[in-house]
Amino acid sequence: MSTSTISPTRTDTPPSRPRTKPPLTWDRVQRRGFGILRWVVIAGFLLATLVPFYYMLLLSVKPIESLLSNPASLTVSPSEFTLQTYVDVLTSVDNGGQGFGRFLVNSAFVALFSVALALLIGILGSYAIAGCRSSADGRSAASSWPRTSSQRS
Repeated sequence: MSTSTISPTRTDTPPSRPRTKPPLTWDRVQRRGFGILRWVVIAGFLLATLVPFYYMLLLSVKPIESLLSNPASLTVSPSEFTLQTYVDVLTSVDNGGQGFGRFLVNSAFVALFSVALALLIGILGSYAIAGCRSSADGRSAASSWPRTSSQRS
């Protein structure tokens, strides 16, 4: 004995109509146009930002002779690729280089000293403000500062 299942058919649904696009309105034109224009502007800004960095990196790995013969070239052949410019810049002045390493050490020292001084002043100042209490209403002085002339009693 075999049983078969009969799937019920729905007769209460109307026949489907083919989908039509909504009418072209000014709002849809603006949304689509500005959506495309936004990505074009982003791509333009990205290109204007990244090309100078690429060119700067390119100039740093090409020998000076190649740069002088063709400065507008945007490619580096494997035979032209060199890191000698970095070696020359980082070599100390005593060894015939430009001594940029010493400049980096000086800059690091100044940066660390200025950060430590700013932290010291900030910590001491915040401690002084947090410790000030107004005896009149119990609030800290920082919550009522600055007062205008009309607020003073």
